[in-house]
Amino acid sequence: MRIVQLRERDLVDAPSLANKANIELDGARRLIGLLSDRGIIKPANVPDAEELDLSNEAIGSFAEGTYRIVYVGVIVAGDIVVYCVPKYLHRHVEPSELRPVFSALRRYHSDAEDANVTMLNESIRSSRISLILALLANYEEHGLYTNQERIQQTNGRGAIHWPSTISMHLPVIENECPLYMDYETVVSRTDDSDFVSRLHQAVLSSCSSELESCGLLDVFSIPPVDLSDAPLDDFGDTDAIVRKLDQELGVQFITWKQDVLKLMKVFFEDEHTDEEESGITCYGTNAFHVIWEKACKSAFNDMLDKKLRELPIRLKGRWQQRAEETLLGIIPSPRWRIVSSAGELADCEPADTLIPDIVTMTVSAGRPEEFAIYDAKYYDPILGKRVIAAPGVESVTKQLLYQSAYRDFIIDNGFTHVRNVFLIPTDGSEFIKKGDVSFDVVADEGAPFTRYIDVLFAPANLMLECYILQRCLTSDELPSQQ
Repeated sequence: MRIVQLRERDLVDAPSLANKANIELDGARRLIGLLSDRGIIKPANVPDAEELDLSNEAIGSFAEGTYRIVYVGVIVAGDIVVYCVPKYLHRHVEPSELRPVFSALRRYHSDAEDANVTMLNESIRSSRISLILALLANYEEHGLYTNQERIQQTNGRGAIHWPSTISMHLPVIENECPLYMDYETVVSRTDDSDFVSRLHQAVLSSCSSELESCGLLDVFSIPPVDLSDAPLDDFGDTDAIVRKLDQELGVQFITWKQDVLKLMKVFFEDEHTDEEESGITCYGTNAFHVIWEKACKSAFNDMLDKKLRELPIRLKGRWQQRAEETLLGIIPSPRWRIVSSAGELADCEPADTLIPDIVTMTVSAGRPEEFAIYDAKYYDPILGKRVIAAPGVESVTKQLLYQSAYRDFIIDNGFTHVRNVFLIPTDGSEFIKKGDVSFDVVADEGAPFTRYIDVLFAPANLMLECYILQRCLTSDELPSQQ
């Protein structure tokens, strides 16, 4: 396998790809076309939503045939494995170093599917890697598909089956009590000759072998599965296999086993025509910024959806009567009024309002201390005398307005200070405060509020680990107050 590393947001064209992958220019042009069709790259001259809020970054003009990588994940095209790494990685990395990224991708896809494999969503149907991962994940959770064989014996070692014993044997009456000298027993054992069980073993072994041949087992942190050396062709043609799986579905009522049967049907049916015709399969996302936001929410113990009564503070005054509302729900909405037919101003329904990414708080000796508002910014800024690719005016303005939205809550409940933070991913292992930003257009409200938004570089692997394990940062891991 030839391994190629591309970086999200970097530019690529056919000659550069041919050089990286060590292939002919015509092959590179074909691969560029396939990547474009899959939405993995896009013409460099076409702006996207991510660029609209960047400060001081000119989109520029690029030659025709130049594309920008807008994907994080892996693409397998024949004997070429292309890793599209997150944009915060400015160095060449070994595939094994991408485990946190791919574990986070698996968590993200799992959240999106909500474990509802029975619906066989589009991502599973459209990607062979997604299908393989779904089969292996099901096996990891539930084990091998088996059918139990029920065996009844006379005077056997299993549990006594009283209905059969009473109907088949005459008792001996002693002291007015029936005694059965012979009895029927029932035992259940795994039917090792079961067709579906053997097929499941072969499919799992094939899936594991397929990932291993691409070097993806290690990247996805999946142990090898070697349950069978039987070729899949030994089980018959596709139509015959699908018929037997359908028959099994008709008598199977255990949900996870139904999921296995449906996944195996997709495995054998012609559900991957696009991939088979193109010879390319991929696994990843165009929305890694969503994963970064989820990681930050987990790491910093986001409380936006908590009810006020669940917060680690004792509510004061009017907030006691609003205890059933959430931190998100208490943010005021813009008030629109329209002129009614009577010529008077009438209130409209509440409009959409400000929604911060993460709101959390700290308490000291039972008293409110810090009210923190974090904004997960999946940016890759250059911070020098000139600021490039950093959050723009809109982001700065909204971040400063968030504290105004919570003004009454902060003051009434006695918080000592407010902290505003942009969280930006970095390849490092520690939190680093790179500076701050203020905007004099937004009024300074004085203590306990702040005029500044800290720019905090956060270690991406640690944040992703918090998302994968659904945990918060420990006190030792939290960034120091700088």
